[in-house]
Amino acid sequence: MVLVLIILAIFTSGCEEGLSAETLNLKEDSKLSEKLSLEEARQQANFEIITPEYLPEGYAFNYSMVYDSSAVTPEGQDSRIVILNYQKRNESFQIKETVYERKLGIRGAEITIYPGKPEENSLIKLAEKISIDGRDGKYLEARGDLKVLQWEFEGVEITLKGSLEKTEMLKIAESIQKPFTEFYILGPEGTAENYPTEYVLEESGTVIVGIINHEQKPVNYTMEVRLEEISLPLPEDWKNIFIENNKTLERAINITPPFEGTGMKLEFLLYNKDKKDMFEGDISVPYRDLHLWINVEQNLLENGSTPLTEL
Repeated sequence: MVLVLIILAIFTSGCEEGLSAETLNLKEDSKLSEKLSLEEARQQANFEIITPEYLPEGYAFNYSMVYDSSAVTPEGQDSRIVILNYQKRNESFQIKETVYERKLGIRGAEITIYPGKPEENSLIKLAEKISIDGRDGKYLEARGDLKVLQWEFEGVEITLKGSLEKTEMLKIAESIQKPFTEFYILGPEGTAENYPTEYVLEESGTVIVGIINHEQKPVNYTMEVRLEEISLPLPEDWKNIFIENNKTLERAINITPPFEGTGMKLEFLLYNKDKKDMFEGDISVPYRDLHLWINVEQNLLENGSTPLTEL
């Protein structure tokens, strides 16, 4: 129960008189970091930090803190924690993201599997059960105007603490999603239809390529187009694509097949240049990929002779 009490100390500071000492111990023993920018926190954390898309009016990101709890928790209950602080003048709220580590303990011939996550605190057990974007969560109103919202998202325990209204806290919670990128192609009229699939050799067809960055940070992308595993030439601006967070790039591209064939695979491969781990051996793995099936035939009017007609 030590870890639960420590966590509660962080998120109910000032609500229980006996918690201030434990908060001090946490700072001394758990390798609590200095205040960091979000990018610095991402570099230090050993899991992917997720941030809200929605913030109440006037609030902005202030700082992050990163620490591990191995020094102050019972055996097998280690966790890695990131705290995100958002500020509006003298008001603030915090988001805490916790990843618990499962471990094997070996003593002689005895093997113990530690589940990582400790037993739920009795106060949280009494909290109101609530749905957060279809996920089970708990909502607690502590003393004063402090409120706590807790749920789990893809292996990360998230705790939101502040004096915001319940509806605002739910909006923040439901906007927290894993970073992702939208990648799509449209026909020349800008709709998801009428894609050019019938080509004449060395003549061009046009598609519109769209990329929307929801990675919660600016991203450098690059794109490749392949026909039957052969790369097609692209302008330089498709090889170095920089998109700010929550921004969209939508641009037409001309495809000129260099050889003929039927039922050929035309691939659009998007790479995230900031994802250093996306490799299989020495081969870079596309971050997103799309494809069309196309046919390419010769231009018989240009390359073929017109047969003579007998009188």
